[in-house]
Amino acid sequence: MRELVSNMLESIGFEVIVARDGTEGLEAFASFQKDLTICVIDVTMPGMGGLELVCRIREQDSALPVLLVSGYSHEEVRDGDAKNVSFLQKPFTVDQIRSAIESTG
Repeated sequence: MRELVSNMLESIGFEVIVARDGTEGLEAFASFQKDLTICVIDVTMPGMGGLELVCRIREQDSALPVLLVSGYSHEEVRDGDAKNVSFLQKPFTVDQIRSAIESTG
């Protein structure tokens, strides 16, 4: 799934930084924070999950747009309706992720 979403994002013009889990995602955020325009985060990841990762990112940057993706429904995912956080349920198309990114923030 990670590779598929990465390919989708690259096909619509994004340079993508891929992380295998939440810990790696937080490290990537720390390294590239100033260059990021959006974080696309899967809710379910090994180790630190996506919701915890969003909280950790928000401690350092409350304005960076985040798109949470999940096989669960939005009702099942408690993101606290945080500012600049959108949700997209899997599976999705390139057009759907593009639209979700455009409406995030």
